[in-house]
Amino acid sequence: MDIKSRSTEYQSKVPGRKVRGVILHSTETKIAVAPHSAGSWHYEIDRDGTVLQYIADEDCAWHVRAPDQRRPSWLVEPPSGWRLSPVNFCTIGIEIVSHSSQRAAGEPYTNAQYTSIQELCQELENRHGGLYYENHGDLQSDRTDPVGLDHARAGFVLQPGGGYLFKSGYLFQPGNPGPIAAESELGGDYMQNQITAIQADRDLNYNKMIRIQARLEQAVSALNRSTVATGDEELRGELNEFYGALLRGEMPE
Repeated sequence: MDIKSRSTEYQSKVPGRKVRGVILHSTETKIAVAPHSAGSWHYEIDRDGTVLQYIADEDCAWHVRAPDQRRPSWLVEPPSGWRLSPVNFCTIGIEIVSHSSQRAAGEPYTNAQYTSIQELCQELENRHGGLYYENHGDLQSDRTDPVGLDHARAGFVLQPGGGYLFKSGYLFQPGNPGPIAAESELGGDYMQNQITAIQADRDLNYNKMIRIQARLEQAVSALNRSTVATGDEELRGELNEFYGALLRGEMPE
């Protein structure tokens, strides 16, 4: 994907950093803003979907003061002597441009932003393996962002213990060992969470399939009655053949 490179001095280069998760933020501004001494972030997604990168994935941004509201078990403390929160030490921060006036107008985030969120998260999983995703406001008690984000639309699946996984992520790419190789580092519950997400998708798709099948049966039955009435046995045979192919999962010609 197209990521525009920017720079900032507000970062920390800490030895031993490994990216384990992503924290989602919203800017509460109408336009993209640069990092500053009170806060910095790796990526920012503007209203038109433009993705800006200020800090390399390998370095730490200053985007979460402390996980004083909820502390995920997968967080890792920074090395001794570094004044960083464990969130900043092992996560990537993504700011998404959104303002209260845009939310009041009915568009907290744009279609272009949702597309870029999915593309960026997929890119990050391609680089780092399976990742955990959290809202800034779910971890830090004095924050509520990202305000108004539709997580399902962005591709995230809520997990039973809190936090999210990225629905179209690494595990769904055939032959890609990402999360399997990273399981011991991410924690034993990662694969189970992924399996739960897959099962939920499977159940949802199965229910959809049952409803579609019922509608097809009704349609074919109605068409069969019509062909019997008109005496068009050839058309009736073609309809039954077409329906049988659909039930077998084939694509009729």
